[in-house]
Parts: sequence; structure tokens; C-alpha cells
Amino acid sequence: MKLIVFLWLMALLSQAAHAQRPAALTELLQRHHVPGMQVVYTKGKTVETYNLGVREAGASQPVTAATVFEAASLGKEMLSYVTLRLHDHHLLDLDKPLLQYYAYPRLQGQARAARITARMVLSHTAGLPNWAEDPTGASWATSALVLKYAPDSCWNYSGEGYAFLQKTLEHLTGKPLEELATEEIFKPFGLKSSSFQWQESFAATASAGHDGAGKPFPIDHFAEPNAGYSLYATAADYSRFLQAFYRGKGLKPATARLLLRNRFAPEPAVFQSPLRLFSSRKASA
Repeated sequence: MKLIVFLWLMALLSQAAHAQRPAALTELLQRHHVPGMQVVYTKGKTVETYNLGVREAGASQPVTAATVFEAASLGKEMLSYVTLRLHDHHLLDLDKPLLQYYAYPRLQGQARAARITARMVLSHTAGLPNWAEDPTGASWATSALVLKYAPDSCWNYSGEGYAFLQKTLEHLTGKPLEELATEEIFKPFGLKSSSFQWQESFAATASAGHDGAGKPFPIDHFAEPNAGYSLYATAADYSRFLQAFYRGKGLKPATARLLLRNRFAPEPAVFQSPLRLFSSRKASA
């Protein structure tokens, strides 16, 4: 009898917490002047989805489960998964220099660049800057790319590293990023509202980004896929991907364990990557 009462009380408490979450999330929106958001809460087999606010400040269209957001750098996580899948299929060695797979034009003539590996890129230790210049600009693809630090000497967040890795994978497979992501992620995990390039079907549901003052930006229509910034997705899609990735779905057990391995020896933590916990290390220029 005591067990029945306990379980009944736990169920009531869970229902009460569930009922309170929308109000708490709405209060957060108002306090921080955020027009709208999607939230997916997952615990075990429990999945709760909340869609609050509007798609654009000053407009009336509500955020729904179908609202597509510019997920930007969250695309790096997807490229990481594709990389590990290709590693499992023996198409890519995580510790073989990437320039031995693909002679990236922007890194030619730099001796230190010959040491950069996929493992370094995935852990943001390749020594490359975030972006040499605005990656959405016409001149970025041919801009000078100079290492900021010696490879594997320290952590430094880098979109350029992921762009280099993306180009390498595209060269190895003969497939563009959008096709690779569709084959390895979107279709297998049932992600129907995700893409690395703008789809006309997004026009009716897309949410605008906003600046610090709450002013909406025009929605970017990226035609050229870039793992560093061009991902579009819903929270439900991305949550489904993350749950599969962190469970190692589609990966060999040894490969999945790499997600939890520290890249450097333990020191005061300065950054938590979606992939691993990385620690600080003195930079070597």
C-alpha cells in the first residue's frame, strides 16, 4: 500500500512540475525580452515539448513545433557525427593529417598545417582561427587562412577547422555536405525539417533572428551548405539527433566512447564542447 501511495504522489509531483514549466518558460521570455522559443525536455523515455512566443518581434505568427530556426553552429555536431561514421567505415583515419586526403588550397605553403588531423578539428585544437573573414562573403572561399597557434597546442574555437574538415569529407566521398547529412542523419533519424541549405518549404514557418535590442534580422537564405553556420532545424529534430548521437546509434562502441574522452590532461575546465569536456592549455604560437 505504501508503494502505491508513493508512486501516486510521484506521479502528481511530475504532473505539477509539467504544468508549471510553460509559465516558468514564459516568464523567462518576458524577463529577457526573447520573442519566442522551442524547448524539448528529455529524461529517459519522457519527452516534453514547449513552443512559446512568436516567430518575430512585433509580429503575431506563433512559434509552433514546425517553426524552423537558424541553428547555425549546431551544424558542427552533425559534421562530427558524419566524420565518425566515415571513420567507422574506414574512409577516414582521425589521426591522419587532413592535407594527405585533400590539398585544401587555403592552407597550401604552411608547413604547420600538415599536422592538422580530424581529431584536432573535432576538438577545436587544430590551431586555426574561428573565421579568417566573414564566411558568408564572396571572398571568404579564397581568403588567406593562417594558423593562429601550433596544431594540438591549445584549444581555440574554430569554424575554419570545420570548413576544412567538411571540404575533406566532400572530397573523399564525392558528395556535398547536404547529401552526406541526408544519408547519414536526416533520413536515418527521421529529421524532416532540417537542412544545411535554405528550402522554400521553410518560408512559411521560419523564425527570424534578433539583435541584442530585440530587432529582427532578415532571415538568411543560405544556398551553399557550411557546417559552421548554415544549419536550419526545429528543436524536435535536433533533440532527436542528439539523443541518437549520445547513445552511439550507428557508431561502433569504441567510436561512441570517444565522445566522453578528455582531449588534454585535467586542468581547470574552460569550455564544455557538445562533444567532450576540454581543458585549458598554454598556447604555442
